[in-house]
Amino acid sequence: MQSFRWQKIAEVPNKQSHDVTVLPPDTSKMQSSCWQKIAEALNDVGVEISVTREQLTTAEGTRLIHKLLAQHCRGPRAFRTEGSVLIMITPDCSGGFHDEARVIEIESHPLANVAAWVEQFTLRCSRNESVRFLLQDGSEISPQCSY
Repeated sequence: MQSFRWQKIAEVPNKQSHDVTVLPPDTSKMQSSCWQKIAEALNDVGVEISVTREQLTTAEGTRLIHKLLAQHCRGPRAFRTEGSVLIMITPDCSGGFHDEARVIEIESHPLANVAAWVEQFTLRCSRNESVRFLLQDGSEISPQCSY
């Protein structure tokens, strides 16, 4: 059984509403009953959990990018966002990825249009094709995707 180290991430005084996103390292390896128990325990103390379609799509986009990076990077890899720019943290990668690459579009869609680029990203990967990333400097990288 996999264990997680939990830390206090928010206090909710007077039952005010707060949006909190918590993503475990890899939810595909966890049983859904674990998340059900967590949800029930939180409900018992007055916390309501809701997930929007947009949040699910964003999580799927994040998963797709991480999976692609895993195909092309040997060492540590990650990314962060600054406004509408996705910044790659990929010091030891192939496939055109380079550290601090600043992505503004994926598959000709702005990063904010997650549903559109996730659909195209998924389609290209299912066909073992390259996925197009437009960088802020005008250049493009197109790493091969095979899953």
